[in-house]
Amino acid sequence: MMYRVAAGRPLGPHAMPIALAVVAALHWLGFVTDAHATDGDDCTTCTLEGRLAHLGDLIDDDPTRGRLEGRLEDKPWIGQNWATLPVAVQPVDQNLDVSASLQHLGSYEARRTQQKIEEAKGLAPKDLAIPKPVVARPTMLDVWSKVEVTGLESVSGETHRSTVGADYKIARGALVGVSAAVREETSMLASDTRLAAYFAMKPWSPVTFDAKAQWGESHAVTNPGLVTTQNALTARLKGNFSYDGLRLAPVLSVAHGVDEADAISGGVVEKSTVALTPRVSRPMDLKDGTKFEPFLSLKSALDFGTGADSPGHDGVDATRGIGGGVTFAKPNAYSLSVTTGIEQTTSSDKSNVSGKLELKLPLR
Repeated sequence: MMYRVAAGRPLGPHAMPIALAVVAALHWLGFVTDAHATDGDDCTTCTLEGRLAHLGDLIDDDPTRGRLEGRLEDKPWIGQNWATLPVAVQPVDQNLDVSASLQHLGSYEARRTQQKIEEAKGLAPKDLAIPKPVVARPTMLDVWSKVEVTGLESVSGETHRSTVGADYKIARGALVGVSAAVREETSMLASDTRLAAYFAMKPWSPVTFDAKAQWGESHAVTNPGLVTTQNALTARLKGNFSYDGLRLAPVLSVAHGVDEADAISGGVVEKSTVALTPRVSRPMDLKDGTKFEPFLSLKSALDFGTGADSPGHDGVDATRGIGGGVTFAKPNAYSLSVTTGIEQTTSSDKSNVSGKLELKLPLR
């Protein structure tokens, strides 16, 4: 569930650097604990299957933490409902996100100025002209940070991630950026450090192209001497079209990654992926103001995995899947989302069935 934090006391003109420092420091001041093994002595990143899965996780990772579309369209990464606070603290179910950015903190300062002007209006004579507040414009350069904790009080353990980054709009509808992240899992036996550079542009309104270059380093807790490094390049083309009340959102992505370790742990592992994931939805507005949106998604992907020292794992692995769900949302009241899906790969006789129920209720 999502709870909105009430406005606190203004922090003054130094809130921007202070808030960014606070968010980045949560990881190092004990809010996020060190990764450790909960049971067993197996190393999930030592096996070839584990390394391929870990490499796939890097390829699928979003180093921007969901910022691209909003930044390209000059929309705030952090919603305006958080403008009363220098940072956004969002608990959802068993997860916790803490976000901050220079652009958001500019909105926070503008909100404080507006409040002071409104207070002055009540004390000033009626014929005295009060200046209008300055509108905070989107900035070309934005520095941001985000701390994410998932699985709080979960039996399977927690995952902690701290990310800092910066991006710059080189033109209207185009930007470049960099980010760095540290991720630890209490239920797994590895910790990751990740660096990324990314580029995104909108050649025309309904189409977005983005590319990213990533580097990662993994440390196995049960074997401190084992360190694997990963490199990945990814390009993606996304569409968002509307036709006769339907919303069509196809995504085509191409990626290649390499995982390197010492010869004892398996040498070099490579993975290439080509995926097409179209999505169709039908947004509708009900009479009481509730937004209702059923959707259907398909997935078709080819994975080319190569283990230099394990030829039996070489080859093509095809994945096909279908999913669907529905979202009910009432602005400023609630959001309920129900999704389910099934995937089948050629390397396994079993199907992977998943489902998710998510309810968000802002606490006023």
